[in-house]
Amino acid sequence: MDSFSEPLVGGETVFYGSRNSVLADVAPAEGMVLLHIHGDKCMLHEARNVTKGVKYIFRSDACFA
Repeated sequence: MDSFSEPLVGGETVFYGSRNSVLADVAPAEGMVLLHIHGDKCMLHEARNVTKGVKYIFRSDACFA
């Protein structure tokens, strides 16, 4: 089994509020799209490590900068 056919483990997107409190922890799922605002109104966020499988991202802020 190659990494493209393995189920995804990890890769959650975590959004933080004041004092680094976790506001949302969004787990990726096949076919899912997560959209959020970038720029001045962007919430502090990060992606957790993918420990198994493959996660693809599309950064519209990098494409249209």
